Amino acid sequence: MSTLGVRPRGFTLVEVLATVTVLAIVMPVAMYGITLATRLAGLTRQRDVAVNLAQTKLYDLVVTGNWQNGPLSGDFTESPDYSWRATTISWPEPNLPNAHLTQLTVLVTWMAFGQVRNVTLSTLLYPTPPSTSAMGAGGSY
Repeated sequence: MSTLGVRPRGFTLVEVLATVTVLAIVMPVAMYGITLATRLAGLTRQRDVAVNLAQTKLYDLVVTGNWQNGPLSGDFTESPDYSWRATTISWPEPNLPNAHLTQLTVLVTWMAFGQVRNVTLSTLLYPTPPSTSAMGAGGSY
């Protein structure tokens, strides 16, 4: 057999250099994409935690009635990176002038990637009247 006209197996120096050049261009872009995806996944997880904390605090304020006279700000002991603040405003209802509805809003804040992030949840409340003893002809019931 003659070895003339038979090309040796393997890569030439030009092919290897071209491959390395293409990889040098593609790898930073791919790494940036992976970094961005990881960062967004972390931010989404933090936002989910904040929504759950806001929902729990909103329910707590409503059930205990602390939205009327309790503290309206604080930190979460189980999640110290998050803090909360609640506000109340009167909610006018033109069709029910004596309804006295109140909007309760809970704002949860935290720091992420050097920026203050927040989540806000609101609900409408009808305040419960103060308890009074019922008096009738026979005394208290």
